[in-house]
Amino acid sequence: MSVLYVVATPIGNLGDITARALEVLRGADVIAAEDTRVTQGLLAHFAIGAKLVSVREHNERAASESILRLLGEGKAVALVSDAGTPPLLRLEPIRLLAGSFTAGRLSCPSLCAQRPMRITGGKL
Repeated sequence: MSVLYVVATPIGNLGDITARALEVLRGADVIAAEDTRVTQGLLAHFAIGAKLVSVREHNERAASESILRLLGEGKAVALVSDAGTPPLLRLEPIRLLAGSFTAGRLSCPSLCAQRPMRITGGKL
């Protein structure tokens, strides 16, 4: 199913990850990470073998376009940061989220309904 998941990762203690976050990461076709080296440690710890791609400040535009193409192909993409919720208030991630949102394929698995609005800064 074509969807962009915005997934919060543990800050410091890997035991703090939620069951829903693990479910999403295990089911994702691609995981887009701020720092693939850090995320690889998390994925290895939980034996998750999804394809990992880098989404950093220097490649945000190209990475955003690539992720939108993957979504157009029906892929499930999980967006993660090194720790906590991905920082989405910069231009390109907002463009990515807006493109996913208008296509009806954005999901922010969270413990409360207010978090997705905080994540996007109310921009959607």
